[in-house]
Amino acid sequence: MHLVHKLPTAAEVQAAIERVRGVTASRVVAENGVISEVHILAEAGRSPKQIVRDVESVCQAQFGLALDHRKISVALIQPSEKERTPVVRPEVRGLRVETGGREIHVHVLMGVGDETYEGSAQGVGGVRQRYRLAATAALEALQRFLGESCRFELDDLVSFHLGGYDGFLAGVVMISAFGEEQLVGSALVKTDMMDAAIDAALNAVSRRIPSLAGEERPD
Repeated sequence: MHLVHKLPTAAEVQAAIERVRGVTASRVVAENGVISEVHILAEAGRSPKQIVRDVESVCQAQFGLALDHRKISVALIQPSEKERTPVVRPEVRGLRVETGGREIHVHVLMGVGDETYEGSAQGVGGVRQRYRLAATAALEALQRFLGESCRFELDDLVSFHLGGYDGFLAGVVMISAFGEEQLVGSALVKTDMMDAAIDAALNAVSRRIPSLAGEERPD
């Protein structure tokens, strides 16, 4: 007995496409059950190429459907001033370091309005390890704020001296349903090295916060 693979309807594909981040509307044209055109209306802020890749990934993962990117057109729209909402960005509200022997445990508290989110990281090492742990804990706190839409991993944290200033470069990997993205951020030391390490990690992901925070998050 041979199982017949049921092709998705245009409406099913359209519903899946409209769950892609940034897509506001779409129209799928099918001829004899084969998709011939996909028209997408999306918010400005994401590149058309990235939206097309996301659409291809969603259709492949959900339906086993390989869409030809040449059949997908994307039009970007700018929201009006009335539609624009202030970007909600969590702020660092606390940093606590606990030590026991060579073991270090760092807690970072971040907040938005009346809500707070705590991230922590632990390890063994010296002063440089404290900086990495502080950056890692801050990313975990941010991840708790954003929910399950993505995950952050600190790839590298490098100190630098430039023009009489000290600072950090942070490499962060953002992992989401659409794959991995390498992000880079930097921050100068203002008063404290650990604060600067945290700022560098958050700077790496800051441009992704508006779109990620706009997605539905679990309570």
